[in-house]
Amino acid sequence: MLARVNNRTEVESNHLRCEKMKLRVGFLGDVFSVYERSGIYRYAEGILEGLLQSETELILFLSSAKMTKFRMKNIVIADQFNVGKIQDKSNFLPNLAFFARNLKLSSDLNKMVDVVYSPQCRIPDVSYIFNLRIPMITTLHDLHALITKVSLLYKMRYVFRYMSPRILTKSRKIFLAVPTNFVKNQVVRLLGIPSEKVIRIPAAVSPPSWITDIHRKEINKESTLMSNKYGIEEYIMFLARQSNVPTALSLIKLLKTDYNLKTTLIIAGLGIDKAVTENLARNLNLKLKKDVLILGAISEQMKWVLLKEARLFLCLETSTSGFGIPGLEAMSVGTPVVASDTGPTREVLGDGALLAKPNMQYMAKALYDCFTDRKLSERLSHKGLERAKDFHPARIAGHLLKIMSEITSL
Repeated sequence: MLARVNNRTEVESNHLRCEKMKLRVGFLGDVFSVYERSGIYRYAEGILEGLLQSETELILFLSSAKMTKFRMKNIVIADQFNVGKIQDKSNFLPNLAFFARNLKLSSDLNKMVDVVYSPQCRIPDVSYIFNLRIPMITTLHDLHALITKVSLLYKMRYVFRYMSPRILTKSRKIFLAVPTNFVKNQVVRLLGIPSEKVIRIPAAVSPPSWITDIHRKEINKESTLMSNKYGIEEYIMFLARQSNVPTALSLIKLLKTDYNLKTTLIIAGLGIDKAVTENLARNLNLKLKKDVLILGAISEQMKWVLLKEARLFLCLETSTSGFGIPGLEAMSVGTPVVASDTGPTREVLGDGALLAKPNMQYMAKALYDCFTDRKLSERLSHKGLERAKDFHPARIAGHLLKIMSEITSL
């Protein structure tokens, strides 16, 4: 069932090189085959990038051979039947297939690595408690479905997902990672998981190297596009989910009417519905492409350019958020951030952002002050860059490896 991507010579070479290393870490990378560029994908990507910068022997376990970005030598295909790509209207068959796969995989993991890390916690992962004899850290990103006012049917979809960490952490060797202490407190209170079994592993964020050089062609190309095609010179960047779009549009409306601030809000994101967003903007009498530019899904390259070139970034996290990666990404390229002081934002962004009460008037005033006060904007830019260093992949990976060393010695 297991198939090596590297040849035998490479395996032996890696083994000799890593003989003195304390840990052999197994990274379960199913997320890279299933979730595309979601928040969980980006979280996993950052952690993996940091681990690759360490001197740890790392083996990446995948559902398919498509994950080639990191060019790792130690890659294992966990199944040859493309489990992650099973297409079915229900979740039953894919989950059943993963469950069966994991039963076998857990036995192999015992022989190949010292500790297992998973950037997600799913229903099939419960199968690991049957055969896995080594420590494991699995991840729960938030309790969105439990604490949000949603339909009962929607909540039912998440019942087993939230049962999984409760079952897994019953094992002495399995621990639960969460991105913030904010989520940790919710997990302890709502799921009843002991505090000592819950570990804080923040998201790791680092901009691509080319984005720091403003003379690179990649930046100039996209910036010229915004200026020539849309006539936009200064703008507020908003990169988030569709549910936060009405609030963002209302804030731009307030800036226009109450503060007479002429600027453009650029809205982008994988889940943004352009048609719905355009209707919302029209209902507020906002002019498309002038007051609001709706881009929807954009490439990674364009995302970083837009973040870098923005006058400021609007971060609207809620009390159901798990972490809030976009705000930290903006800070990492020196863009001032204005954020709603709710959920995990204070814990994650700290004094690197201008935090305002989650109230329309307070948020609009904060946006206006940051947009018009150059000294405030420059101060936030500097503090944001410093704050973002705390979440560099190498630093987060070092924290994770320290915890792994501790739990393997239990």
